Amino acid sequence: MGVSVRFIDVALNRPIFSTFTYSLPEELDITPLPGMRVVVPFGKRKEIGYILDVNVTPPSGVEIKEVISLIDERPIIPQDVLKLIRWLAEYYVAPIGEVVSLAVPPLLRELPRQSLKRDFPHVSERLSQFLRSEKVELNEKQKRIAREITSLTTHKVSLIFGVTGSGKTEVYIKIIEEVLDKGKGAILLIPEISLAPQLAGRVMGYFGSVVSVYHSGLSSRERYLEWEKIRGGSSRIVVGTRSAIFSPIAELGVIIVDEEHDYAYKQEDSPRYNARDVAIMRGKIENIPVVLGSATPSLESFTNVKKGKYLYFELKERHLGKAPVVEIVDMRKEVRSTLLNPYLSVTLISAIAKTLEEGKQVILFLNRKGFAKFTICRSCGYISKCPNCSISLTYHKVTARLSCHYCGYHIPPLSTCPSCGGVDIDEVGAGTQMIEDVLASEFPSSRIVRFDRDFARTDKKKSEILGQMKSGEIDILIGTQMVTKGHDFPNVTLVGIILADQLIHFPDFRATERTFQLITQVSGRAGRGFHPGRVIIQTYSPSHISIVSAATGDIDGFVGKELEARRELNYPPYSRLVNIRVSGNVEERVVKAAHKIVSRMKDVCKTGFGEILGPAPAPIRMIRGKIRWQILVKCQSVSQLNKVACFLREELKERSRYGVEISVDVDPISTI
Repeated sequence: MGVSVRFIDVALNRPIFSTFTYSLPEELDITPLPGMRVVVPFGKRKEIGYILDVNVTPPSGVEIKEVISLIDERPIIPQDVLKLIRWLAEYYVAPIGEVVSLAVPPLLRELPRQSLKRDFPHVSERLSQFLRSEKVELNEKQKRIAREITSLTTHKVSLIFGVTGSGKTEVYIKIIEEVLDKGKGAILLIPEISLAPQLAGRVMGYFGSVVSVYHSGLSSRERYLEWEKIRGGSSRIVVGTRSAIFSPIAELGVIIVDEEHDYAYKQEDSPRYNARDVAIMRGKIENIPVVLGSATPSLESFTNVKKGKYLYFELKERHLGKAPVVEIVDMRKEVRSTLLNPYLSVTLISAIAKTLEEGKQVILFLNRKGFAKFTICRSCGYISKCPNCSISLTYHKVTARLSCHYCGYHIPPLSTCPSCGGVDIDEVGAGTQMIEDVLASEFPSSRIVRFDRDFARTDKKKSEILGQMKSGEIDILIGTQMVTKGHDFPNVTLVGIILADQLIHFPDFRATERTFQLITQVSGRAGRGFHPGRVIIQTYSPSHISIVSAATGDIDGFVGKELEARRELNYPPYSRLVNIRVSGNVEERVVKAAHKIVSRMKDVCKTGFGEILGPAPAPIRMIRGKIRWQILVKCQSVSQLNKVACFLREELKERSRYGVEISVDVDPISTI
């Protein structure tokens, strides 16, 4: 035998919490190391596995199968990233094999079939319209922030609170430049793929070919080739979304998380990790600085500043231009007879007309795609609902369908009521399609485009729309949350928020914070150039703290009052949450399993595991035909959280005893 290692522990990309022990063939002449891939037998199939440990003691009384082949000559996953993976799997109660797969591009998760070394157009070709190579000029505040952060020689988290347009990107670029001068690399995380063209184009325009872009919007081959550039050392800067945090950069010098508050950093499916928090842990493991930036930092980050855990920097003035003038329109006082429909005020319509006359651009934000929220029978009150999910169907005029946004179920629009036979069917509530129709009628010569997930389905389409907006080919852009994300359009002087109330009354403890963040972020799209900006917020709740605070820019007042409310109810950041979701086809089984989990948790954990809320039906009781109940555990410390996580890992190994599906979300962004 060429090597002394006899047995290895391997993780497979399956929803399994255990690793598997395999023996190595005698003729193997390569020393196996953690982070390498192997081909192993699993049942009747061959699968790719990832070596986690070598020289292990095999379990007794179990047949040990032999590795079929060793794929890699050296580890493809760095040892520090493997440490990060182990932590992530434990903290988020996630199957280790699923977590390891996050660090590997999709093509390397498949059994080898052909050589991957082929020429392919570089990703930068897609970003050509967004490349900006102008010199970065910093003011004194920006220079001081960059200087203090780059002077750090060990792990420390810095929070940069900078109002929209204050020049946070310029600070990021300066920090990265200093890190590169020291011979080290950088990761710059962004929350959404739609932000990649502008920010990556800016960074690539400044640093050139040493920049790689990495996100799920790339093809499998593109992701592999970008990953190879990073691993080989020709790329020293990575700009990307969640999975970019696992990039195999040697000598990493800094991690920057832009828009650190954004919910998109939290993965919705297993493994349910928050890339911001994983970035902080990677910084700790590699002993390097981590920078968080936002115009609306999360309450958790503000709390860590107050506790002295984070360094804190402020940029309270715009780098170019002035803050927009913000006006709240009380929709309760609007004269109905003068409205185009109940969703556009006279004030907003007049402002749009004036803006277009001046040759400027408009962004309108409405957090609902489709034409109408739902359809209703005016005779009996019947509302069309999804048979698989406990929500109403949304009317989409373009496709002429009533659709469910959760499972995809759809039916043609109703001509008669299935309950009473009536024909007085009406659409209620506005979506982006309805607003587009109304504006097309009012401003027929204007170029109006929707920016939502119905119209901008692909990465290519998103880039096309953003490019058209940048070049002035669009007069009015109507969008959902996609328009709030850090876009920089200097010719936009008017932002209209059509219904600011939509998120406030969500049955979720973060609803108020989320509303404040969205209004603040989308307001920041106005007046970013040399022309003054205006923001109009339409609302039926003009005195709500989230709306008033966002309109006045009073982030300190908002944070203070919202933290007080969280403290009273013992919600984060004053506790750590674990949301246990139990689902299945038969409600009786789901309810029984949920109660059994709570009972076993109390028996096994005894005391010191926190406060249990539930079990109770989830706010959306059914999705895709599955009945959903949930258990919310409030932990007062990391040790309590670890205790609950340890219990749940063991329970999930034996989940078959419950006969239902069980999922665990540690530090949930939402409890809907």
